[in-house]
Amino acid sequence: MELGAYMPDTHTMLGLFQYRCHQWEPALKNCRKAVEMGALDGRSDLRASIWLIRAQTGKEADASRELETYLQSAQGSKTNDWEASVARFFSGSLTESNFLDQATTTARRPSAIREQVCESLYYAGMKHKIAGDKHGALEFFQRCVDTKDNNNLAYLNAATEMRALTDR
Repeated sequence: MELGAYMPDTHTMLGLFQYRCHQWEPALKNCRKAVEMGALDGRSDLRASIWLIRAQTGKEADASRELETYLQSAQGSKTNDWEASVARFFSGSLTESNFLDQATTTARRPSAIREQVCESLYYAGMKHKIAGDKHGALEFFQRCVDTKDNNNLAYLNAATEMRALTDR
C-alpha cells in the first residue's frame, strides 16, 4: 500500500515540506493528491502552494486559470472565505491592497486573523519575488516575519525566502 493512501494529511504535509525544499515536481504531485482526497477543509495553503509551485516553474498563467476554474465552481459561503481571497489574489482578480485588507475581514474567528495576516504578507512577497521585484518581496517577507506567528508555514517560508534573497 502506498504511504498515506487513505490519509490526505500525509500528502498535505509531505507536499508542503517538499515545497519548502523546492522539490517542485513531487510537491505538486502530493499537494494535488491531498486536494483530490479532500484535504482542503480550511486549508488555503494547498491551492496557494500549487499556484506558487506552478508560477515558480514558469506556468503562472496556467496556474491562474486553474484558480479561476476553482473560483467558478465555488458556491455559497466559500466564495467569500480566505481560500477564495487567496485564489482571487493569485489569479489577478483581487488587488494586493484589497487582499491584505481581506486577511482581517475574512477570518472566521478572531484567533485566525494573525495567521491570515501572516499568510497574506508571505503571499504578497512571493508575487513580488515571482515578478522579479526583490526589494518588494523582501519588504513583505520582513513584515510577515514581524508578525511573530512562528507556528505558521508562511512565517517559516518567509524567513527562508528572506535568507535566500539576501544571500544572492
